[in-house]
Amino acid sequence: MADRKLENPPNLTQLLESQRDSTSLVLSDAFIGDEGCNTLSNFLRDHPDVSEVDLRGNNIRGDGACTLAMVIRGNNNLRSLSLEWNSIGTSDKGMQMLADAISVNHSISHLDLRNNRIGPNGATAIANALRQNTTLVHLDLRWNDIGPTGGSALAQALQRNTTVVELLLSGNKLHEETLKQIDVSLHRNKTGAGRKLDMFSPMHTERARSPPRTYPNISLAEMETSKAHMMHAVQDDVHVPLRVLAREKEHVEEMQAKFQAEAASHAKTEKRLDETRIELEQERRRGREKLEEIQKEIEGYKQAKQRAEEAHRLCKEEMVEQELKNQKVIQNLDIRLQRAETDKEDLTLELTKTKEELTRLSRDSGDKMSLLEERLNHAKRQYISTDESSKSSLEKLRQQHSEEVRELTSGWESRLKIAEETARMAKNGRLEAEDEAKKLRSAMLSLKMEHEERLAELEKRLKQEEERRFQVHIRNLEDRMKNVEESRDNALSRNEELQRELTKSEKARLEEVVQHESAVTRLKHEKAALDHTIQRLQAEIERLSTELIQSESRSESSTAEREDMKRALQSAREAQNQKLSQLLAEHSNERKTLELTIASRENQIKELQGQLRERSLEIGNIKQEHERRIAGLESSVASLIQQKFADYRKHHLSDMDRSFTTSS
Repeated sequence: MADRKLENPPNLTQLLESQRDSTSLVLSDAFIGDEGCNTLSNFLRDHPDVSEVDLRGNNIRGDGACTLAMVIRGNNNLRSLSLEWNSIGTSDKGMQMLADAISVNHSISHLDLRNNRIGPNGATAIANALRQNTTLVHLDLRWNDIGPTGGSALAQALQRNTTVVELLLSGNKLHEETLKQIDVSLHRNKTGAGRKLDMFSPMHTERARSPPRTYPNISLAEMETSKAHMMHAVQDDVHVPLRVLAREKEHVEEMQAKFQAEAASHAKTEKRLDETRIELEQERRRGREKLEEIQKEIEGYKQAKQRAEEAHRLCKEEMVEQELKNQKVIQNLDIRLQRAETDKEDLTLELTKTKEELTRLSRDSGDKMSLLEERLNHAKRQYISTDESSKSSLEKLRQQHSEEVRELTSGWESRLKIAEETARMAKNGRLEAEDEAKKLRSAMLSLKMEHEERLAELEKRLKQEEERRFQVHIRNLEDRMKNVEESRDNALSRNEELQRELTKSEKARLEEVVQHESAVTRLKHEKAALDHTIQRLQAEIERLSTELIQSESRSESSTAEREDMKRALQSAREAQNQKLSQLLAEHSNERKTLELTIASRENQIKELQGQLRERSLEIGNIKQEHERRIAGLESSVASLIQQKFADYRKHHLSDMDRSFTTSS
């Protein structure tokens, strides 16, 4: 389990306030950590009447142990302290301060330090405390790392200690010789305290919330001692016949054989219970490790969500930049439109100038006609004054003048027609250019609006889908945390298989999350590709607009060339529209495929969750059945032992009474 410091949970104050008036303080599995020990110490100082404190499974380390030691040192009302499933032994300083506090405390009689990673140094500190302590009766040091060195220190300390009657040391890799020395010291303390010898009854039963009861081992030395006491009591009476003594000796030997058989059976039962307890504690440890892994996974998903939000923000910024670029493009198009309008005004001015020139030419033609008419009148006057002989020459002059007038008139009329045709063509070209510019601008605006709407809709859907998936995954993780909390006390043979299945489902979900993230990345890439396509289309529109302007400039010289350019523009526009529609269709198909994949993955997740709930129910039922069997076995063994011992005592007393009656 990774070492890490937990913060003070927000509900610790509420838990303390809810138990303000009670003499028993239960904070098991509250994860208060070292920070929470400060609040707990203040509460214990303010409430000195608390006699029992349960701090199992709170990740208390060296600093927390130092804080609690300061309270224990001056508290004389505390009777029971449970620190099971913490990590106090990882700090020699915290262990030493806790041991020093126990050495001077005069009230604690029950101390539980199971599963605290206590090493040889910590065991030595506890041994030094036992040399001075005079109130501790029950000490539980199971499932630590005491080792042979720590066991020897405890055995030497118990030679001087006279109060400890129960010391549990399973799972510490101690030598058999050390355990025998400790058993002798504990038996001496029991006898010295005046307790009656009860070989087969449970001693100092633990509370209901602790693991199953533990029966003390019945050694052969105890049985020999019992036999010696009984024989000594019989031999004290000088009136007892020898045959009674022989019968009693045979009965004692028979009972000794039964005791040995019962002891062997009890040893097997205790061994099975120890194995079950080991499995339970290992499963609890794995459950805690799994809980920490899930919490880390939640942190990872939160970080992933933050990264997604950051990517979303960057995407928005890119969209804003793209919008600014589009505005710049629109401004450029507006500038070009203004230039086209300026060119239109220039063409209008040129047309006006052409009309004025035509008017001037008409006026000049009228002046020349007037001059010719004056010449004609002058010629008439000359004709009248001349001789008739000059009529022929005059007629020739008139004909020549008429031809000159006709030629001049036809020339000016043709030039006037050409000017009118040029003005008409320029006007038509200007109107066509205006219509084309309006169409291009409206098409560009509609394309831009459609792109913005689709982009906004796609972004909204992506965000909603991402939030929905994250919320669903968070709820799934919370459900899994609750299931882990409920099933962490399970001790079954099938648990490893279920754990592997859970790991597989976790990997599958992680793969699904990775696939979803890759799908989102692919959509972002598609969006970027679509933006690139739109930019390319805008560049194409700008290029076509440039070509249109060039075509308009060339329209004055060649109408056929302008028509060719218009057809090229129309074909290019159709090709671009076809490409855009094809891209949109492909994007829609891929989006539908992704939605179907997501729906199938969600169905698989629901099926896995249902299977996990079924496995949890099966584990709970098997656990209850196992606990019922253990309880029934304990009660049966205890009742059988008590019944056997009662029958023996009754039979022995009746024989003694008969022997005394016979002798008298």
